[in-house]
Amino acid sequence: MYNPALIARFPAVYDSKEFLQKVLGYYTVEEIIQDLLEDKINSRLRGVCTHGLGSLGLVEHDVLELAEQRIILAVTRRKTERKKLWKKLVLPLLKAQPEYSYAEYFFSFIAAKYIIAHLPQLFLQRFAETEAEIARRLLLLEYSSSPENFESVLEHVGLPVLPAEQAVPGHFLPEQLKYALPVPEYIRYTYNLKSNPSWQLTQRLVLLGYVLLEHEDVARIFKERYRQRIVETTPVLREPVFEEVREIVQRLLSRFRVRQVAGSSLPEQLEFREEALPPCMRLLYEKLLMGANLSHRERFHLAAFLLHVGLSVDDIFRLFARLPDFNERICRYQLEHIAGLRGGCKKYKPGSCKTLENDGICTESIKDELCKRVQHPLVYYIKKLKMLQQQASK
Repeated sequence: MYNPALIARFPAVYDSKEFLQKVLGYYTVEEIIQDLLEDKINSRLRGVCTHGLGSLGLVEHDVLELAEQRIILAVTRRKTERKKLWKKLVLPLLKAQPEYSYAEYFFSFIAAKYIIAHLPQLFLQRFAETEAEIARRLLLLEYSSSPENFESVLEHVGLPVLPAEQAVPGHFLPEQLKYALPVPEYIRYTYNLKSNPSWQLTQRLVLLGYVLLEHEDVARIFKERYRQRIVETTPVLREPVFEEVREIVQRLLSRFRVRQVAGSSLPEQLEFREEALPPCMRLLYEKLLMGANLSHRERFHLAAFLLHVGLSVDDIFRLFARLPDFNERICRYQLEHIAGLRGGCKKYKPGSCKTLENDGICTESIKDELCKRVQHPLVYYIKKLKMLQQQASK
C-alpha cells in the first residue's frame, strides 16, 4: 500500500521504475509527458484506486507549467520571484494545506526532471539541492506528526535507519539518540558532509556497528541521499522529443541568460570561477580556505556573494566548516536565511563597493584597475568573467 500524501511530498522517493511501471503502468517518462500533453493521464489515474491510491487525485492544472515553476524556484536569483513561488509551491505543503492534487505535485516533479535533463548540468544541481531541502523540512514535519511515516520514507529511499532500541537493545542511551544507521551506510551518505568535524565518525556514538543519531541528523542524511537520488536518476538528453518541452527549455535558457544586478543587465551566472573574484572577495575567500577567522560582516558579504555566483548553500556550508568557531546548526541557519530559504524568503545580496569600504572589507591597497570602473562586486565578477572568456577564445 502506498500513501498518496507521501508520494506528493517526497516524489524522488517514489519515482522508481517499480512504482511507475507496476503501479501506474508507465514504462518511460515520455509516455507520461505524452499523456499530460494529450490530457489522457486522468484515465490512467482513475484505474489506480488499488494500492491505496484513491486519494492521489486527478490532474486539473497545467502540470508542465508547474514543472517549469519548480525549476524557476530552484534557479532564480530574484527575491520577489522566489518568494512568490515558495509561497505557491512549498508553503502549502509545509502547512499541510496543498494547493494542488497529490497527482499534480508528483507528476510536476517527474516533468521537471525530464525538462532538466535537456538543460545544462548546473540546472540539475540547483534543482536537486532545492528539492532536497524542501524534502528535509517535510520529513521533520512527518517526524513530529507521524513517526511511522518518517520511518516509511527513510525505508523507501533506501536508508536502513532503525529505532535505536531495536539496533542496540539493552543499552542505556541519551533520550535524543532515537535512531541508528549502520556504520558503512553512515560513511557512504555523510561523505559530502565530512568537512564538518561533527560528522566525523570519531565524533559519534557507535555501538554494535551502528551510529546513533538524533532525528534531525537523520533528516540531514536523508537530504543528502534525496539529492543524490535526483542527480543519479536524471539522464542527460539532447533534443526534446516534444515541441512543448522544447519551448520550455528555450524559455528557461533565455530567462536565465540575463538578470539585473546593481542596475545593469548582466548574464546569469551558473558557474563559479575563482579567478573572476573581485579583490575583496578573493581576500575573504582565501582567508576562509586557510581556516582564518572572519568577522560577522565578512561572513555575510562573502556568503551572499558566493550564493549569487553559482555556489549552493551546501557548497558554502562546506567552506565555512573551516572556520575556527564553526557551529553547524548556526551556520546552516544563517546561510539558509541569507539564501532566502527561511523567514520572509528574502534572498540577500552582498553590499555595494561603498558598503564594503565602510565595513573595512574593501581598501585602496587591494583595488585593481577594474575596481575603478564598477560600484558592485557582482558587476566586477561578471565583467572579469567576460574578460576571461574573451582571452580563452583568442
